[in-house]
Amino acid sequence: MTTCGAIKLLECCAKAAEILRRLLLDGVLRLRKLFEGNRTRSEVVATFLALLELCRQKSVSLASEGGEETVTFLQMPDEAGKEEGE
Repeated sequence: MTTCGAIKLLECCAKAAEILRRLLLDGVLRLRKLFEGNRTRSEVVATFLALLELCRQKSVSLASEGGEETVTFLQMPDEAGKEEGE
């Protein structure tokens, strides 16, 4: 893996941790809120990729209600992995 690739991976991991922290505090967030404060295109991409990974791990769910997209906390990634392995 290149240095640039490793940095992007770390940025995605940091974004995933940030998303989980915010969801643990609030339970449900508007999708748009997750992207507020992103200053660069790279940060937006890292946030999006982190969100996709959390969905893949079944840690969060995405829904659309009345034109508002929401992100809901389901479980921590380690718990999701344990359930898949059972």
